[in-house]
Amino acid sequence: MTAMQDSTTATLDTTAQDSVVLDTSATAMTPGIWFTTAEMTEIRSGPNHANYPFLRVPAGTPLEVKGDAYGYAKISATGPAFRTSTGWVIIPKSNADGFIVSADGQTGRVMDRCQVFAPDLNSNDINDAFRWVAVLKDGSTVDVIESTTMSDGGTAWRVRMPASAEGWVPQDGLRQATADESTVFVAPGFPAALSSVPKSPLVNWSQWSNQRTAWADAVAKDAARTTEAIRLEALAVAEAKAKAEAAERAEIEAAELAKAQAAAAAEAARLAYANDRLQSLEALVNTTPIDRIDGVAAERLIDAYEQIATEEVESHPKIAHLAAFRANQIRLASAINAERGRIDSLRAKVQQSNDDLIAEAQSLSTIAEYVIRGRLAVSLVFDGQSKPIMYRIEDPLSGRSLAYLAPSTSLDLSSLLGQRIGVVGSIDFDPDWHVTVVNPERVDLVSVTP
Repeated sequence: MTAMQDSTTATLDTTAQDSVVLDTSATAMTPGIWFTTAEMTEIRSGPNHANYPFLRVPAGTPLEVKGDAYGYAKISATGPAFRTSTGWVIIPKSNADGFIVSADGQTGRVMDRCQVFAPDLNSNDINDAFRWVAVLKDGSTVDVIESTTMSDGGTAWRVRMPASAEGWVPQDGLRQATADESTVFVAPGFPAALSSVPKSPLVNWSQWSNQRTAWADAVAKDAARTTEAIRLEALAVAEAKAKAEAAERAEIEAAELAKAQAAAAAEAARLAYANDRLQSLEALVNTTPIDRIDGVAAERLIDAYEQIATEEVESHPKIAHLAAFRANQIRLASAINAERGRIDSLRAKVQQSNDDLIAEAQSLSTIAEYVIRGRLAVSLVFDGQSKPIMYRIEDPLSGRSLAYLAPSTSLDLSSLLGQRIGVVGSIDFDPDWHVTVVNPERVDLVSVTP
C-alpha cells in the first residue's frame, strides 16, 4: 500500500465519521488477516449502518484488516473477496479530458486527481453512489468495464475496484486468522502459480518454495517502505494542518484587531463630533442673559434645543442630554421671568394705590368744611320719571335721607355710589319738591367704608 492510499484512508475515515454515533465498547483489532463469520457479510462504504453496502461476501471470506473505528473494521480492497468488485469514476462534462481510455478500451488513465465511488447494492441509479472509497492520483491506471452518460452530460466509468480502496465491516462479525490460515490470502500482484500449495511436494517444490520466500521478502520490504511513506506523509499532513491552523488563528486575530481598531476609531469620531446648530444656540444663549429673553424667543429656543436632543439621542447621547438640559433651563427661566413680570405689575398697582391714598389724604387735609357728609345712594323717588333725577345722601347709620344731590356734568358721582362722601358747596330748600338740595362744588370720598 502506498502513502497516497493511506492519505485517502485518513480522508475517508474523517468523512465517514460525519454521521456516526461513537461506539467505544469494541475491542481494538490487530491488523492482519481476519475471516468473516456471518452467513453473509456486507462491506459498507463507511463505519456505521447508515453507510450503504457495496459488496456482500459469504462466511469464511478472508479480509485484510487495517484498523477499526466505532465498532467497525477497516479493510483494504485486496484478496479474493475483491476480485470482481467494481467502483465508479465520475468525470464531469467540463473535464472530459480528465480520463483517457486506451485504444482497446480495456484501461483508463486518470489525468487529474479524482475519487472512486462505491456502487450502492440497493440501487441501480448511478446518482445514488455518493460515497467514495478511494482517491486516484493523476496518472493512475485502472481497468475499465463499462461506461454510462450522466444526466448533466458527464460520464460515469465502471472500473475494477483499485487496491487502494477501503471498506468497513462490523467488528463482531470477524475472527482473526491463525498463522496457517493467513497463507491462503492472495494479495494483488502475487503470482497466480504461487496462490496455492503444490499438490505434490515432488513437483517443482524447491522452485515454488524459493519463489514464495523471495516474494514474501519483497512484500515485507514493500510494507516497510509503505510504512515509512505513511509516516512521512502523516508528518507532512500534521505540519500542513498546524500551518493552516496558525494561519487561521492569525487571520482571526487580525480580524479582531481590525474590528477593535474600527471600534476605537468610531468612538474617537463620536467623541470629536460637534453639533453646529447646538454650538450656534449656545453662543446666542451665552451672550444674552436668560432673564432678558422674552416669551416668544424662549419658545423658539426651547423648540430648537428639543429637536437637537431628539436627533442626537441615539448617536450622541451626551449632546442630546446637554440640549435637553438647556431646553429645561430656558423653560424654567421663562416661567420665572413671567412670574417676575406679574410681581412687578402687582407691585406697580400697590404703589399706585398707595400714591392715590396719599394724594387723597393730602387733599382731605386741605379741603374746606363740608356742608354735608353721608353715604351716596340712588333715589327711588327722583328717578327721572315724574320727578328729576337726583342722588340721595343718607345717614350711614340710620339710612335716613339727609339731602339730595343733582347730577353734575363736571363730577363723576356714579363711581362714588355706596361710599361715604363729603360735599363742598351750598344747601338750599327746593320749594317745589319740598326737599333739601345740595349744590356741589366738589365731592370728596371720605371713606371707602359704607
